[in-house]
Amino acid sequence: MSQASQSSLLTIKTLKKQVLKFTTEQQCGETNALDGFTQDIYQLVNTFQFDHNLENTTAFAQNVVGTLEMLFTNLLERIINSLQIEKKVDLLILQNIVENVSLLILFYQKLFKHLNESQSKMNMQIVKASHPVFGILHSSYRHCKNSQNLYGENFVMAAKVLKEWFEKTFALQKLIGTALMQIEVDDNVQSRDAVVTTSEKLFDICEIVNGLDNMLLVTSWKLLISFLSKCKVVLHSNFNCILYVTSLTQCIQDFVHNMVTTCNENKDQLKAVFVDSPQFKQLSNSSKLALYLTSLLPSFYSDYGLEKMDDTVKSLIQFILDVINMTTPYILENDLQDCVKDIFSVNLLDSLSKCLNAVRSSEVLQNIVLCEESVKPFTMMIISLKLCVLISSSPNKSTNIWYSGKPKSLVSVMFDLLPQVHDELFKCDSIHLGGCQRRMSLYEAVVSHMCAFVSSFPTNALNHLENVLLTNATSSHPHRTLLANDVWCFLASKSIEVGYHYVKTLIKWLSSKQSRRNDKFGYTLQRLFSMLLPVYKTELVFTIPFTKENLTVWRYLGGMLVASSPKPSSVLLNVCEKVKDVIDDWFSHEGIASQLTSMASHILVVENIVHGNFSKMSDIQKDSSVLSALSSLSMCFMHLLLSLPISCEFEDQLVMLYSSLVHCLAHLLPVCNDNISVQKILPRCLKIVNTNTWNPSNVSIFWYRLVELCGALKSSTLSADNQNTLVLLWKRLLLVSEKNWHLRFTTLNAFEKFSRVTKYPQLVARVCANDVTQSSWKSDDVEDVGSLVKAHLQRTVVSLSSNLTTSDVVAMNGKALLEADNMERSACKDQLNQVQKLITDIARNAEDLSKYNSEDLSPNDAESLRKSVSYFTAMLPNR
Repeated sequence: MSQASQSSLLTIKTLKKQVLKFTTEQQCGETNALDGFTQDIYQLVNTFQFDHNLENTTAFAQNVVGTLEMLFTNLLERIINSLQIEKKVDLLILQNIVENVSLLILFYQKLFKHLNESQSKMNMQIVKASHPVFGILHSSYRHCKNSQNLYGENFVMAAKVLKEWFEKTFALQKLIGTALMQIEVDDNVQSRDAVVTTSEKLFDICEIVNGLDNMLLVTSWKLLISFLSKCKVVLHSNFNCILYVTSLTQCIQDFVHNMVTTCNENKDQLKAVFVDSPQFKQLSNSSKLALYLTSLLPSFYSDYGLEKMDDTVKSLIQFILDVINMTTPYILENDLQDCVKDIFSVNLLDSLSKCLNAVRSSEVLQNIVLCEESVKPFTMMIISLKLCVLISSSPNKSTNIWYSGKPKSLVSVMFDLLPQVHDELFKCDSIHLGGCQRRMSLYEAVVSHMCAFVSSFPTNALNHLENVLLTNATSSHPHRTLLANDVWCFLASKSIEVGYHYVKTLIKWLSSKQSRRNDKFGYTLQRLFSMLLPVYKTELVFTIPFTKENLTVWRYLGGMLVASSPKPSSVLLNVCEKVKDVIDDWFSHEGIASQLTSMASHILVVENIVHGNFSKMSDIQKDSSVLSALSSLSMCFMHLLLSLPISCEFEDQLVMLYSSLVHCLAHLLPVCNDNISVQKILPRCLKIVNTNTWNPSNVSIFWYRLVELCGALKSSTLSADNQNTLVLLWKRLLLVSEKNWHLRFTTLNAFEKFSRVTKYPQLVARVCANDVTQSSWKSDDVEDVGSLVKAHLQRTVVSLSSNLTTSDVVAMNGKALLEADNMERSACKDQLNQVQKLITDIARNAEDLSKYNSEDLSPNDAESLRKSVSYFTAMLPNR
C-alpha cells in the first residue's frame, strides 16, 4: 500500500472518531463543523489511491461509509427535530444531506472504476462494509415518502431539495445494484450470512418504496431477485424467501388493482380508446409494471425448490386465482377496445401461465384444479386452458396425473365447467388468450386448447379419453355435446385409419343401444362419417345393411349411405319397399299403438334420406322406378297421416311420428308433384293444430316441421278451400311462434321466403290482414300477428330479388320504403345500405320498371312503388 493511501486511511479513522464524538456530545457550531467534516471526507476520497490490496481498500471503505452514515443520521435527526419542534425547515441541513449522499456516490464510482480497471471482483468484505449504505437508502426513501405530512406548509419550500435528495438516493441505489451483480460468492458460512443480511436489507428497501414511486419499486425488486439469483449457490433454506414471495405477489396485485381502477374510472373513454390517449397510457404503464414483477416470480420457485412446498404453491395459486377474478369483467367486456382487452387476456394471462408452469407438477395444483369446487367456474376454465397448453407443449411423467382421470382428468374437468360458464360462452365473442392464436370466441378458444391437449395424450390414457368423449357426446347439455363432437372430429382428422376406427366404434355402440333416438351421438357419427374417404364409405354401405338391427344407424347415416353406394337407386328402392311394408303391416293390425315406435324408426330413416343428400342426387331423381317408389311412399305417408289418432297413450312416439311424416312430405311432395296429397294434407294439419293437447315440450319439433311443409307449398296448385286452409294454418303458426323466439325466427323467415315465390301472392296479404278468422282467436292476437308479419317483411325487403312479381307484396314493401322518409337518417342507415342494390337494379333497368308498371297493380299501389323507387334512387351514390 502506498504511503499516501496509508495516510488517507489513518486520517479517515481519526476523522471517524471526531465525527462520533461530535455527534455524541452535540457540540456547538454544528452546521459549520458538519460542513468541515464533509469537506475533509471529500478530500480524502479524492486523494485515496486504490491498489490491489483489497484488505486496505475494504478498511478504507468501511471507515468512509461508517463516517458518512454517522453524519447522515445526525443530519436527519436535526431536520426532523427542526420540523417537529420549531415547525420550520433548515435548507442548509437538507443540502448537507444531499452532499452526504453525493459523497457516497463519488466514493463508489471511484471504487468500482478501480475494480474494473484492475479486473478485480467485488468480495463479500466490501459488501459487508457497505451495509450502512442500505440504512441510508432506507431512511432517505422513508423520509421522502412521508415528506408531505412531515413538512406540511414548508413542503413547497423544500420540494426542490427533496427532489434532488430522492434522485441522488436513486442513483446511489442503482450504483450499489451494479456492484452487487459483480460480486464473487464463496460457499462458506461467512458468505452465506452476508448474502442473507444483504437480501434482508434490499427487501426492507422494497417494502419502504412501495407506494412511493412505481419505477423505483420495480427497480428495487429487480435488484433483490437478481442478487438472490446470483448468490443462490450459497442459499439453502436459511433465508426468508417465502416472505419475499408474499410481498411480491401483493405488489403485483396492487398494480392489477390500479389497472382495474383505471378501467372503472375511464370505462367510457376506453370503449373508443387510442393507443396514445392518456387513459390507455396509464393502463399500459400499470400493466407493464405488473407484468415485469410477475415475470420475476417463477425464478423464486425454480431456484429454491418452492414448488415442493405445499404452502408456497397454495399461496401462488391463490394469487393467480385472485388476479384472474379481478380481471374477468374486462376479459369478457365486448364494448372495450381489443387493445384494452388484450392487456388483460393476452399479456397478463401469459405472464400468469409462466407462474403456473413453475408448479404444474405440484399435487396441490392438481387437487385444486381436479377436485376443488369453490373456485369460480370461469376462473377455473382459464386456469385449465392455460394448463392444456403448458402440458401439451412438454408432457412428461410428472404430468401423467392430468391424463389419468383419478378421480378426474383435465379433460373431464373442462367438460364439467362448460355448463357452468354458459353465460360467458354467449357473452364473450372475441377473446385472445395469448400465444400465436387469433382472436376468437370463448368456445373456439376452449376447442383449440382442448384439441392441443388431447393430441398429447399418452397411449395408456386414450381409453379414458374415449370414455369421456362418449359420455359427453350423449349429454343433454348442448355445449358438452358440441365440444365432444369437435374434439372427436379433430382426433379423426389426424389419421384416416383413426377416423375409420372411430366411425366403426360409434356404429357398434349406437347399434347396441335400445333407445330409438340418440340425436346428440348421431350427429357426431354424421360428422365423422363425412370425413371418411369414399372407399371406406362404400365399405360401410355393405357392412351396414338396412335391417331392423341397424335402424338407429340408418336413422343418422341413411342419406350418406345412399349417396355413397355404388348403386344408390337400388338401395333407395330397398328402403322405400321395407318402410312401405312396415306401414302396411301396421294398417293390417288395425293400427296397434304399441307398434308406433317401430314404424317411427323406419320413417326416421326416410326422413334422414330426403333431408340429407337426396336433393343433390339428380341421377336418382331421373330414375322412373325411384320416382314411382317415392310417389307410392308419399301416398302411403299421406294415408298414414290421415289415419293416425291425434292423441294416444304413447304421446312421445306419436308426436315424433307426426313430425317425421310432415317433414318427409315437405320434401317428397315437390319432387313427386303430388298435388292430390296436398289437398288432403292441409285440412288434416289444421285440425291437428286446432285440437292438439300435446305436451308443450313435445310439440315444438312438430311446429318446425309444419312450417317447412307450408313453405314447401309455394308451387302447388291449391283450390279455393285449400287456400283458405293454408292462410289459417299460417296464421296459427305465426300466432303460436310468439311463445318461442327461435320458432318465431324460423316461422317468419319461412313465411318471408314463401311470400317471394308463391303462386298465390294474395295469400300473403290475407295472412297479414287483421281479420278474426277463427272464433276461438282473440282479435288482439290476430292484430299482433298481422303487425308482426308486416314488420318482418319490411325489415327483410332487401332479400326480395329483382324478380318481384307479387303485386301485394311489392306494394306493401314500396309503402314501407316510402315511410322510411320519416325516420332519422342514422336510424335507417343500415336499411338504406342494404336496399341500395335492389333499388339500383330497379331504378336503372327500364325493362324492370316496365315490367312492374305492366303488372296488375292498383293505382295507389303503383304510385306508392314509383315514389319509393324515386326516393331511394335519389339517395344512391353520385346522385
